[in-house]
Amino acid sequence: MTTDIVKATLAGRPIEEADTDREAETEHPIALVARKLRNVGMLLLLFLPLVFSPNWSQNLFEIPKSTALALFTILTVASGLTYILVRGRFSLRRTAVDVPLVVLLAISVLSTIVSVSPLGSLYGEHNRRDGLLTIANYALLFFMAVNYYREWRNIRQTAEIVGLVAAFVGLLGVLEYFDLSVHVGPVRETFEGRVFATLGNPDFLGAYLVLMSPLAIGLLLISRSISMKLLWSGAFLLMSVCLLLTMTRGAWIGFAASLLVIVAFARTMRSHARWLVGLLIALVLFGSAAEVSSLWWQNGTTPAAHPGPGGGAVAPPAPSLSLLERLKSMTSLQGGTVGVRFETWQQALDIVRDYPILGSGLNTFQAMATRYYSPTYAAGEGATNMPDRPHNQYLQWAAFAGVPGALAYLAVLGVVSWTVLGSLRRAPRGPRKLLLITLFAGWVGYLVQNFFLFDTIETGPQFWLMTALAVAMTGPRAVRIRLWSSSRFRTLAWPAGAAVVVASLFLAFLAIRPQVADVLYLRSQMLGHPGASSADEAAAYSYLEQAIAWAPDDLYYREMYALGLMGRIANPTLPQAEKALEVRTALKMANSVINDNPMNGNVYFTRGAIRELSGPNHESDAYQDFARTITLHPYHLPANAAMARLGRQMGRMTDVIAAERRILVVDPQNVPALTDLSQDYLVAGRLNEAEGLINRLASLVPDEAIVPFLQGWLHESRRDLGAAEREYVRALERQPEFAAAKAALERVKAQ
Repeated sequence: MTTDIVKATLAGRPIEEADTDREAETEHPIALVARKLRNVGMLLLLFLPLVFSPNWSQNLFEIPKSTALALFTILTVASGLTYILVRGRFSLRRTAVDVPLVVLLAISVLSTIVSVSPLGSLYGEHNRRDGLLTIANYALLFFMAVNYYREWRNIRQTAEIVGLVAAFVGLLGVLEYFDLSVHVGPVRETFEGRVFATLGNPDFLGAYLVLMSPLAIGLLLISRSISMKLLWSGAFLLMSVCLLLTMTRGAWIGFAASLLVIVAFARTMRSHARWLVGLLIALVLFGSAAEVSSLWWQNGTTPAAHPGPGGGAVAPPAPSLSLLERLKSMTSLQGGTVGVRFETWQQALDIVRDYPILGSGLNTFQAMATRYYSPTYAAGEGATNMPDRPHNQYLQWAAFAGVPGALAYLAVLGVVSWTVLGSLRRAPRGPRKLLLITLFAGWVGYLVQNFFLFDTIETGPQFWLMTALAVAMTGPRAVRIRLWSSSRFRTLAWPAGAAVVVASLFLAFLAIRPQVADVLYLRSQMLGHPGASSADEAAAYSYLEQAIAWAPDDLYYREMYALGLMGRIANPTLPQAEKALEVRTALKMANSVINDNPMNGNVYFTRGAIRELSGPNHESDAYQDFARTITLHPYHLPANAAMARLGRQMGRMTDVIAAERRILVVDPQNVPALTDLSQDYLVAGRLNEAEGLINRLASLVPDEAIVPFLQGWLHESRRDLGAAEREYVRALERQPEFAAAKAALERVKAQ
């Protein structure tokens, strides 16, 4: 019976050593069901990369994958625990990775406790979904897989399933390149024609394929039939071509590193040299074809928009980037993506310098990094984009969990490498060694590309699964543990099983809440479009309130609710009584977000804007919120503009000038800021600085009346009244109703 179940699920034998036929025949019914469910759970985890939401939720990739990961893990752990409790005995595989991994988890817990945003560190951000709970899930996945995969047959079957899933993902990516995928349009256009398949981002897809593509080589080498060798050759080429089409340079570097690892074991693979050389030649040919194809798209041969599945027009794919151009760009260390990486790495190092012991907390980079922006970065990438990760997994651990966290993570990787390499040195030539070599090659390539990226919910589960599979192949020692020996304890099987079922159902409910909330949020967004009727608007807010109720720990929905109410409050036609009610609700929502995450500068700005809109009596409180925003994010453009506006009304000219200067750092051609700061400098008697700004303004808006007016003011301040009079006259010629220019001209003439 056990063998039949394993064959049906292709998921391997149970954690414990195989039962005898007699034991299987007399197995407790609860244990039998639990064993089946556990096998199903382990099987479902292998298909996680294929999970995504086509159109029924706002977040297409991260939330569906995190929900599925949690549900599959709950199913596997609950059924496995029930099986162990009913049988009263099990065997546990001890590995050298256990201790450093537990230490890493302990440091992550401490980092979350002392985090600048504990709730965000626990659950993760709305889009990333990789807080402490997800990291703990990765560790649990590792322990489950190490104990689950024991026999060579089951390890090989698992590798084949994982390889086929990766090949299918690669196929979807290639189809997407030719506008044939299930999701095209605005999301695809975001990446300029770079493919992302079911992982939502070309960088994440590249990282996944780096991890998986060498596995196809291993399956090719251990296959005996020509048909299977051709199958895995095709799978490798499909994944490799898709990897090229992601245009992800870090992934290309990682892929090259994985091939170097395979080359390092060339002696072990010399009997398969013909196939490997053939693969290399085919890879070069397909890469050349991909380059020609990208040039073909660029030459204006992109097909026109066509009707989509729902009848609407589907935009053609964006012109693709050139492979050679992307390769060439890696040599430029100034500007572009490479320059941005250097900036974010420096920000991570700044965080480590200030929080060396336990870091600032998991998922706090975006909130912390803004205060470390350099003027150059603020005027460039930082003006429109706030990276939430330093794009380096190792610096990320150092920033999130301090130096001890980074060392613990490196210790985990080091122990895995030592264990696998030791096993490879001892293992005789054969299929196990060949598969382990290629598995390790993909693992190393993934770690190399993580110098330019980071673990995500799209790639993290596969990385830890492959890590566990590699460690399981080294043959760790199993320790038999007996919970009880008396058969009388079998009477506890039903209550124990019922308790586990109840607990797992509760955890499953908690796991699906983010997905339900995201579906409700999408409905809210669909009804809350500009120009919606009042009925639609009321329904939109109702759906958003339901989303908040389903996911009260997700601050994103509360923040969006406060933003939506701010837009309503700004409506001048809104009745006063209704406006007062909306103000109270919006402030309550913003306060709840700030209480749970005091490092969110954007919410301070939202609260300040709500207070400013509520009336003149709240300007001081609004000003303090804008100041708090700027403390957290010195180059926050709207907050600086608001501080300058309110500060001028309150007579805080020092703060006003500082805010306007920060605006010009981010936007050097901001005409209102140039105009206001020029006048502030003139009032303060800082004439040379004012002159430089006026000259910049003259080059931007040479025909505007404000330019000669300011030039006249500058001449008047220098007591050159004749020149001042001429400039004021010019200003009035351009704008006859310019009251300030009229008054200035009369003043000069009177002198």
